[in-house]
Amino acid sequence: MDDLAANGPSAEELQEAKAVAASDFDKVDNSRLLGILTNRLYIDEADLLTPARSIEELEKVTAATVQALAAELYDTENRIEIVRVPASPSGGSE
Repeated sequence: MDDLAANGPSAEELQEAKAVAASDFDKVDNSRLLGILTNRLYIDEADLLTPARSIEELEKVTAATVQALAAELYDTENRIEIVRVPASPSGGSE
């Protein structure tokens, strides 16, 4: 992730990721259709995230936008580390 935040994805990596995401948008199932129909009650028609609009938005993604997001999400200076210690076999923590 450090490399992605520092350098962004290569052109090949970006195209590969977009192809995978686009294939997911091609699959229309009942839950997606129900979501679109339900959202029509609250969202203007132009703002509905239909499969076609999802593809349009995906095409706007660039290596620079991926890099900027990765840098924001994976900033190593503004993080905390959480360590989870498993419970002992007797059920309590020691």
